[in-house]
Amino acid sequence: MGKGNQCTFTILSWMRFERYGETKVPKYRLAEQRGRYRPMEEALQGKDGERWFLLNVPRHTGEGLPEFYLQARSGLNISGMFRIMKNGKLTRTFYGYPNRTRETAVKRPVHNPFYPSNVEDSFIIQFRTLEPRPEQILIIAVSGQSRFNAKAIAEEYAYGRINDPVARFKAENPDILAGHAGL
Repeated sequence: MGKGNQCTFTILSWMRFERYGETKVPKYRLAEQRGRYRPMEEALQGKDGERWFLLNVPRHTGEGLPEFYLQARSGLNISGMFRIMKNGKLTRTFYGYPNRTRETAVKRPVHNPFYPSNVEDSFIIQFRTLEPRPEQILIIAVSGQSRFNAKAIAEEYAYGRINDPVARFKAENPDILAGHAGL
């Protein structure tokens, strides 16, 4: 980030998900995880004991709206996904942040595990390939009052300019990063 815009943050967890089955709405199951981020783990915990989410396309599109969103059990929207541009071209990197509501707005509401302690966190989300139904998705949970700086953090990540937290995490977890651009 440019001078004067420094943001302090911590990488809490890297979670790699793989597409599971051929469903109308793509479903992704947790394949590998480094670090702990309990709110995400709780949000993704299905009745089957697996951790998964759906990659949905919003009903309404337009400027300022997310291109995709991550949805877990019982209608819990984990995050809208906003794509990062680099040199005027779409990247495979997105950013997002947890839903700020206390519970889901469905017939049988479910508690939002990010509320209230983790609503200021953010996510860097990267598709392994640039397509609407990628085979793998990497989600990096970031803390440190990062919601306000989510876009800037994801841009720095996509441009390869986040050195210290990424280098430290790479040194501790070299195998999870294989195949992901910009890492």
